[in-house]
Amino acid sequence: MRIRELEAFRAILETGTVSQAARSLGVSQPAVSRMLARLEDQIGFELFHRISGRLAPTRAALALSKDVLGTLESIENLGKITRALQQGRFGEVRIGCAPSLVHRLIPQAMERFLSDMPETRVIVEPRPSRIVVEMLSSHQLELGLLFLPIEHPGLEVTPLRSFSTVCVLHDEHPLATMTTLSPLELSGERLILLARSDPARFAIDHAFRNARKAQKIAAETPNVALAVSLAARRIGVAIVNELMARDTAPAGTVIVPFRPELRHQMALLRPASLESSAEAARLADCLTEAVDAVACD
Repeated sequence: MRIRELEAFRAILETGTVSQAARSLGVSQPAVSRMLARLEDQIGFELFHRISGRLAPTRAALALSKDVLGTLESIENLGKITRALQQGRFGEVRIGCAPSLVHRLIPQAMERFLSDMPETRVIVEPRPSRIVVEMLSSHQLELGLLFLPIEHPGLEVTPLRSFSTVCVLHDEHPLATMTTLSPLELSGERLILLARSDPARFAIDHAFRNARKAQKIAAETPNVALAVSLAARRIGVAIVNELMARDTAPAGTVIVPFRPELRHQMALLRPASLESSAEAARLADCLTEAVDAVACD
């Protein structure tokens, strides 16, 4: 079967007449009639009945229609992809990020990006850092937005802004009026901490050990939004990243800087061996701009 014959079949299905099908294809009526006749000769049965001056599909035509339409759509998509590749565009970009970044930073970057490249599909994978690194190294993702440290020989790491560690607590908590909070003030308080595998948790634990103060842990979670929500419900004091705290802290909570100051370095990651597409390069720029914007809020 020739593609043009399948296009003629689709055009007749959609319009119901040879004349309108010819107009939609930009050819003559005899040309459409010949294409339809060749197609019927090849498959061995009639595809249309003439009813009241129009061509109505036979049961056989209807049985074929789904696959024919799907085949033509696939061919047309292949053409679009080929043209995009010729222009250095790929039509899709995949990014992995820390789950808590989806509240504001990722949407802000996507808004900028899609205003420039509205035809591009963005696939966002909010995953733990370890999974994002694995997906980047296996080329399942083109970009990653994570907090350092990240060590992998197959990744290109571009440091961005850094953000401080803060405490989130209910605004009626006895410590809510403090200008800063350290292990000294937090000793004996119920704490909501990140998972023990999180690099940020290592620094917090180290600060308490240096101050020779014990932690009274009420809850542990890898999810910052959950930690902040627990603090809002008076479960305890959440010690989290400043950026994520600002994005997720509800009314009725306060954010107090943690001391000693602990910084969270954000970074953009790319597979070192994968050529960056035009879409990925532009999205990387938008992510950098979004990080700079939220850092200055």
